[in-house]
Amino acid sequence: MTLEAVVRRIFFTFFLACFVAFSGQANASGSQTDLKAAEKFVSALGERTIKSLKGRSVDDPKRVTLMRDLLAESLDIERIGRIVLGTQWRKVDKSQQKAYQEIFREYALMKYAVLVSGYDGETFSITNSQQAGRSDAMVFTDILKDGKPLAAVGWRITTQKGELKILDVKVEKISMVQTEKSQFQTVLQKEGFDGLLSQLQQQLDKMEAKLASN
Repeated sequence: MTLEAVVRRIFFTFFLACFVAFSGQANASGSQTDLKAAEKFVSALGERTIKSLKGRSVDDPKRVTLMRDLLAESLDIERIGRIVLGTQWRKVDKSQQKAYQEIFREYALMKYAVLVSGYDGETFSITNSQQAGRSDAMVFTDILKDGKPLAAVGWRITTQKGELKILDVKVEKISMVQTEKSQFQTVLQKEGFDGLLSQLQQQLDKMEAKLASN
């Protein structure tokens, strides 16, 4: 199985568990995320998401649209955008920050909506959870295919305005946010901030054109 196929399957299982917004038992103060609430967030939403996808073929463009909308509810997209931009975030003015967040939001949502649109029967099992940093929780899972382990995946759950959100996912201890950040930094070094925005817009345009052609 190719790395792309593994990532596709893992991301589907990830968002299968976490697509729909869930605020029950979240820490409204924005302090430490409760471990049991984080586990419940990861486990309880899988069934609801499966029901929303049931009956849709994998090549149905509406499936990607559905995934995008659900991602928008589940990801802490603004915080992720700041993290992957790194120190450059503080070097640009507010208008540039706004332009970046608008493009990054659409790029990230489309990118991962496309990735997760190919569900192939994967399941997951929660193995453990622990505190992460000052206020987040990390929920550890095994991703299974036909009852056999596919990968060990950790979900970093944060609390924002009383709701649980996804901040990062680690596949075999490799952070997807940090991987994205590394790629962004390479572009920034070679092409600068405007070059990064241009690349993100170009990639977004390509994904949208491909989706429209289906």
